Amino acid sequence: MTLRSAARSVFVALTLLAAAAPARADEIKVFSSVAMRTVVEALAPRFERDTGHRVVTTFGLAAALKNRIEAVELRAGIEVELLVEGSRVLPLDVETDLFRIAQEALTNILKHAQASRVKVQLFLADDLVRLIIQDNGIGFDLQEPEASKGFGLHSLRERVQRMGGSMRIETAPGQGTKLVVEL
Repeated sequence: MTLRSAARSVFVALTLLAAAAPARADEIKVFSSVAMRTVVEALAPRFERDTGHRVVTTFGLAAALKNRIEAVELRAGIEVELLVEGSRVLPLDVETDLFRIAQEALTNILKHAQASRVKVQLFLADDLVRLIIQDNGIGFDLQEPEASKGFGLHSLRERVQRMGGSMRIETAPGQGTKLVVEL
């Protein structure tokens, strides 16, 4: 089911309900708002996953990151700052991989960090590409066995290695987390 068809179905059902019970129009408006938000939230991860590659392909990495960040802010209510420096154009596969790394890092932040602020920095110099994602969340102990078990960090490392880059994580309990990827 597409986001558009799901939203349309909910809208039609609520319109019919409002017509059948005009005395409860205010209640139906509140319910309508909640229902529409629920539909969007339920389908948003799939929608974002499907459109992320298209946004990178069509508009480039910076626009795709901006789009993803806006979705995170809307969905999670956390403040996300994006800083892009440089104008180097990267091959599409590199831009897509960097987007997926940022997407996975932001997903990890939403799932685990309990952050209220995130800063995403992308530096595109001629001799270096650097992606930094930093949050003010609860952090974690990299030495704990649980820290390395997660598929998210493993997947990030593999992707960065395939790209021939390096990745480091700076974190400690109560200190937030900083992910640095360099190519």
